[in-house]
Amino acid sequence: MPPPSVRRAIMTLSMDRNTAGPQPALEMRGISKAFGHVQALDNVDFEVHAGELLALVGDNGAGKSTLVKILSGVYRADRGDIYVDGARVQIECPSDATKAGIATVYQDLNLVPNRDVASNIYLGLEPTRGMILLNRAKMFADAEAVLGTLGIKLPSVKVDVADLSGGQRQAVAIGRALARGGRFILMDEPTASLDPEASHMVREFIEKLSGEGRTIFLCTHNLDEADRLCTRIGVFKTSLMVVDTPANLRAKVFQRRVVFHLAKADKALADLVAGLPYVKQVELLDNKLIVAQDEPEAHNPEIIRLLVRAGAEIQFVGEIRRSLEDVYLQLMKEQ
Repeated sequence: MPPPSVRRAIMTLSMDRNTAGPQPALEMRGISKAFGHVQALDNVDFEVHAGELLALVGDNGAGKSTLVKILSGVYRADRGDIYVDGARVQIECPSDATKAGIATVYQDLNLVPNRDVASNIYLGLEPTRGMILLNRAKMFADAEAVLGTLGIKLPSVKVDVADLSGGQRQAVAIGRALARGGRFILMDEPTASLDPEASHMVREFIEKLSGEGRTIFLCTHNLDEADRLCTRIGVFKTSLMVVDTPANLRAKVFQRRVVFHLAKADKALADLVAGLPYVKQVELLDNKLIVAQDEPEAHNPEIIRLLVRAGAEIQFVGEIRRSLEDVYLQLMKEQ
């Protein structure tokens, strides 16, 4: 049986699924995939809502890339179903994914060397874009328009992709996904191996796409990146362990703790605060009271009034914010 915090998180996820709400835009049920004796995916249930920026986080080898490749038609699942807007779709090859409105930016970019930017953007889009390949001028203009929607400026869409920086090549890969007109954009480790400046540029592209209402499914092991970008985060290791907002994940795994910095603190003040019915625990550390509670926004004003009436001088109040890395490591430890 999973440990308590994981059980609580999974229980909350199950209740969320049973709650009436909008139909998921992209849904996976029972997706499994093995390579020989290695189980890469085990009965994955997952859903993404329209306009959502959602991340799967997990170590290398957790199965994130395998899931992306199943959704994009590179691999076939051993079993399980995929639904778009509630309708089951069969994805057995990349063209099936394109028809289902799914476009993918792969970790290895999958760009064709010794070809220019425009050719890489439109390569493989026949027959819908086949005629453009016969009209180079139109292809160049269309490529510039696609990259322009992201605010991407390259020396020229005629330049060989081998002559671009890592961030620029990633921008071309994103442009190729846009050219396929996908409602859903899957991104597998989009900033892996990029320098800080290029990573920042790619994150800006992702935020811009999300701001335009596109549905983005991001697979990453960069926990800080997921925390900054995404509305919901799923912790993944062969199967989905838990999915929720970053704030809710922190609250489920760790109690929220508020630090009241006082000019002078003593045990009498700590005992006074500990007597409040909603306070879980109070720790006295130097001139600080560290108070564990579930809803600081609702209860902090009352605690402040109580301390002031008791003669305490409050210098400032702050919350101890657990990083997503802390949450992830705790879940892995308990699992």
